[in-house]
Amino acid sequence: MSYKTMTGIDVSKHQGTIDWDSLATQYKAGKIGFVIIRAGYGYSTVDPQFERNYREAIKRGIPVGAYWYAYWSKGTPTDECKAFLAAVSGKSLAYGIWYDVEYERSITCMPKKERTDKVLQGLAVLAASGRYCGLYASTDMINNRLEYERLKTYDIWVAQYGSRCTCKLPYGIWQYSSANPLGVPGYGSHLDCDRAYKDYPAITAKGTLALGKLAQPVQPGPGEDKPPRDTYTREIGPATRGDLIKLIEAADKLGLYTVGALTIGPMTGGDDAAIQALATELGLECK
Repeated sequence: MSYKTMTGIDVSKHQGTIDWDSLATQYKAGKIGFVIIRAGYGYSTVDPQFERNYREAIKRGIPVGAYWYAYWSKGTPTDECKAFLAAVSGKSLAYGIWYDVEYERSITCMPKKERTDKVLQGLAVLAASGRYCGLYASTDMINNRLEYERLKTYDIWVAQYGSRCTCKLPYGIWQYSSANPLGVPGYGSHLDCDRAYKDYPAITAKGTLALGKLAQPVQPGPGEDKPPRDTYTREIGPATRGDLIKLIEAADKLGLYTVGALTIGPMTGGDDAAIQALATELGLECK
C-alpha cells in the first residue's frame, strides 16, 4: 500500500483569531491537507480558540486532529486525558488525538522510567476511548528521555526541525519546522508545519485504535516522499552568556530546538551552592 505524503499545520491560541477563509484557500489549492488543533492543556484548561478553530475548519471541509499539552503538575496524566476526551467529545477528528509531552519542569524532573509510566498512563486513557490516539514529542524526548521501546504500540507525531529526523520509533507525522516553510499567508516565519505519512482519514474512519500494526507508517510508493531518518544535533559550549544568547537566537530563527544542559561557571563555592539550590528549587538536574 502506498500513500502520498500530506502536508499540514498545527495551531493553538498562539495563532490568535485564525482567518479560516484564507486557510480554506490554501487547502483547496493543495498547499495544506490537514490542521491539528490544540484542544487544551494541563489539568482541565480548554484552549480558548479550540471550539472556534474546530467549528470553522469543519465548516470549510478541512480535516482536523486535536492535541492536549501535558503538565503533570496539578493533575495526573489520567486527569489530563479525561479532560482531553471531554473537550473532543462528539467531534470528528480525522487526524486523531495526540498527547503532547514536552519539557515542563514537572515532567523533566522525574526519572526516565517514571516519565514513561506517566506517558503510557495518559495514552491508555485515550486508547480506551476507542479514539485513534498517539504521542506527540520531540526526537530528543523519545530517544533520550523516554523508554521508547515501551511505546512501540502507539503512533508517534514527532518534532525535529531540519531536513532529517532521527527518531528511534516509527512515526506517522513529522513536525519538521516551526518557521512556516509552507508559506501560509499571515504567519510570517512562525507556524508549525507537518508531514503525514499515513492516510489518517481512512484509518480513523474505521474507528481503529493506535495499537498494533497501524503504529507502523505506511510505506510511500516509488517516487513519493519518504520519512527522513537522520540529522545532526550539536552540543556547543562552555560559552559566555553573550555567545549563548546569540546561539539561542540563531537556533530560534532557524526553528530549531535548544535542549540539554547549561554550563555555568567557573564560580566560588558560595556561588556554586546558590546555583545548586536554585536548580533544586526548579526541579533541574545539577551535576
